[in-house]
Amino acid sequence: MKGQAFIAYAKQENANDAVQSLQGTLLFDKQLEIQDATSQSDAVLKETLGKTEFEDYLKKRKEEKEQKNRKRASSDKEPKQKTKRIKIVINNEPNKLLLLQKVDPELTSADIKSIFDKFQGLKEINLVKPRNLALIEFTEESAAVICKEALGQTIQIKNHECYLTYAKK
Repeated sequence: MKGQAFIAYAKQENANDAVQSLQGTLLFDKQLEIQDATSQSDAVLKETLGKTEFEDYLKKRKEEKEQKNRKRASSDKEPKQKTKRIKIVINNEPNKLLLLQKVDPELTSADIKSIFDKFQGLKEINLVKPRNLALIEFTEESAAVICKEALGQTIQIKNHECYLTYAKK
């Protein structure tokens, strides 16, 4: 709860005065934003309720919190399927470096090389398995452009669909 404070006033008028006078004031180069609380603080409740009523209130709140935690814990036990999102970057500005995305972890550098070996000027292929991508470098930009135009944007390598774009300069 960094950047927040809770202040309790004995009287509502005092709280209203504080809000009016401090709203928008700069503190450590940041503008204060003051709002009324949605519920009464424990300090106020302790004063307004009797001792036994206040203790009952605290017990009830503690039970509700524990029940909420138990409910959350039981829902966490249910296995959740993780969906892995893969961001596809599309860059149409020609470059001598091509970016192959959504590379299946089963594919090897040799599998990728078998597709790009047909094109002149192939310099190097770097497979980045943790990122599911490969960088294909050509000696000249024109060779990369010819390769990209010939293969298109989607490529099938061993029945796995990959996306081919220019790498950012």
